[in-house]
Amino acid sequence: MELSCEQKDNLLLMGTLIKGVAHNINTPLSAIMGLSEILQFRIQKLKNSYGKQLNGIQEEFDKIEKDLSIILQNSERVSHIVKNAAQKCINEQASAQQPLNLSMLLKEEIHFLEADMMFKHRIEKILHLREDLPPINGVYSHFSYSFYHLLENSKRAMELTERKQLSVISDYDGKNIVIKIHDTGCGIDMMKSERMMNFLNAPADHAAADMNDFGGIAVIKKLLQPYNPVYCITSEPGDTTVTVLLPLTSTPANTLS
Repeated sequence: MELSCEQKDNLLLMGTLIKGVAHNINTPLSAIMGLSEILQFRIQKLKNSYGKQLNGIQEEFDKIEKDLSIILQNSERVSHIVKNAAQKCINEQASAQQPLNLSMLLKEEIHFLEADMMFKHRIEKILHLREDLPPINGVYSHFSYSFYHLLENSKRAMELTERKQLSVISDYDGKNIVIKIHDTGCGIDMMKSERMMNFLNAPADHAAADMNDFGGIAVIKKLLQPYNPVYCITSEPGDTTVTVLLPLTSTPANTLS
């Protein structure tokens, strides 16, 4: 499951391209936002100076001001999305270990998923993310990919269900960082969930033969293996929870890149 040199080069190239695109979008976007603010100022100046003479067009000026406010609000949203995407590319390319706040990382992944309108508008999100979560020393992309995949699985499981509620919890129990992702999706067959949990918790050499059977879950196992996680999966229709315990008492191996 290790990335080949060609795959790593492609990811690096993609990250560089996205950062370039982000820069090229931000430049004209900044001009749009700046000119909109100038127009707002000029309209307000006209209204203050010629208020009594504007009788018939006062309402039109108000509409223009409202439209400019909408332009500015949406431009700021686009700017925020672009900056987040560029920063995510920078973080994803970092291969060195660093102290990570997994609550912040979960927030970033959830925010990134909100580019999907179904996820943003139709799924109720309940977040209980501990702000003072102890940092874990690791590689950013190992956790970002793993959390993204688990959240994406929950999103897909809820696509056809009437109730769409996603709960994400991060906590610390004194020994482990505890991550829980719960959804009200279609659920996982009991035999499949047990097999999946056994696979995730099995030693790497024992699970090698099954790596090709579990797709993205196998990649999560590979990426988080150095952190000695313990997984728990409980599932029935409308009630699925994936729990990941990450001990802070052990030091990850130096083979994280």
